[in-house]
Amino acid sequence: SSRVLAGLPARCPAHAAMSPRAIFALLAAAWALAQRSVAFGVASLGADVGIRLWTWNSGKKDLSDEAARIFAQSDSTQIVAVCQQEARTALPMHMGAELNDTWKLIAFGEQKGWAGGKRNSQILSVFYRLPGEKVPDLHMHKAGWATPFIVKHRWAFETTLDGQVSATSRVHVRSIHGKGGASAVVRLTEMSSRKATRIAFVCGHLNSEHEERRDADLKALIAESARHGPDGMRSRYMGTLEEIIERPTVTEGLFDGRRQEDWLDAVVLFGDLNYRLRFRSEKYAMDNDYAMTNFLAGGWRSSAAEDDPLNPLGKFPKDFVTRQGWNLWCNQPHNKYIATYKRYDADACNRIIEDLSAYKTPRSDDGMRCFTNNTERNKPWKLKENGKFIQAGWIDRACFRIVDGSQARLTLVRDEAWHDVSDSDHVPVLFDLVFSRPTDFGA
Repeated sequence: SSRVLAGLPARCPAHAAMSPRAIFALLAAAWALAQRSVAFGVASLGADVGIRLWTWNSGKKDLSDEAARIFAQSDSTQIVAVCQQEARTALPMHMGAELNDTWKLIAFGEQKGWAGGKRNSQILSVFYRLPGEKVPDLHMHKAGWATPFIVKHRWAFETTLDGQVSATSRVHVRSIHGKGGASAVVRLTEMSSRKATRIAFVCGHLNSEHEERRDADLKALIAESARHGPDGMRSRYMGTLEEIIERPTVTEGLFDGRRQEDWLDAVVLFGDLNYRLRFRSEKYAMDNDYAMTNFLAGGWRSSAAEDDPLNPLGKFPKDFVTRQGWNLWCNQPHNKYIATYKRYDADACNRIIEDLSAYKTPRSDDGMRCFTNNTERNKPWKLKENGKFIQAGWIDRACFRIVDGSQARLTLVRDEAWHDVSDSDHVPVLFDLVFSRPTDFGA
């Protein structure tokens, strides 16, 4: 899990649209107080690196409870990465003094837009476990970005922390409808038990209205995440996404002679990816509450998984999740928990979960209230994109890939949805990964 920011005040009021400049102004004040000689603990990192991911599409203003829960039971975690979509406040602003003492913010990116028709942000925050008052060395950059209709700004920064870890961050404006994302490349220094490591974390809020644009955004976000220049803003040409992922051993031209330890070992993409179940009229009866409840929350979820575009074994897999394509691996949540979107009635959703835990078939009226907000039974369940996809589904996801040529390993060990948390039509999702790149791998 990735942990990052330290030195924040114990509590800050939620900000309506707080910029990175304001966030780091607060940090600077705290860091100035920390520039004194103190003893601090150093996390003991072995060959395995625990990585925790958390994603939520929500405009909730007070995230103190979520922050405490994210970092709970994290003894085996070294890195925590948080991806917020349609956010109105950054999660690092809601960490108490105890969390700030343990977790240092090493990467941050905020893309401002109008997702959902309201002013909000897509925010990536990456934290690193390092107890004590040691704080990151920060260098910040700003560059302009414009369209004929609106001017935006990209913030990026570089950090180093006690010689153990460094990072560069950047913001992407990739999509229409105010969506986009941010990414960070985190570098872990070489240790006796582990080679130097570079992992790209990509927080994405992909297009929800056009399948082709959604695919293009996913590919572009991953490709751009690998192009962090020396100052966190400028990017050298590094070829197509296929070249970045599949041919990391090229040392001339494509990679400008970069040293092998500068190559990416892994790419992790997570957030509101907006990949829904493909609708098949012969299978899904949208006016049948019993059937739709079972596909999204009951005993037919395995059947629904066949129509998930991120399922490589499904009927309609995207090229980037197949072995013949990029072999991007995405979590398969269908049998682990009920759909994470679109949630209207949290109480009804939780009654479904209680029924499932008691090996009962969920009630159709709970399914209707949970996912459709229908007060009348004669209203059919909703479709998206001119009837191509079912609106409700598992769209809050995580995907990752080890870069070809790296002998690293990345394993998903935990995948859970927080259906007990309300305040959004999305459910927060937490993932735990284990990354390893022992020195005896020889790559």
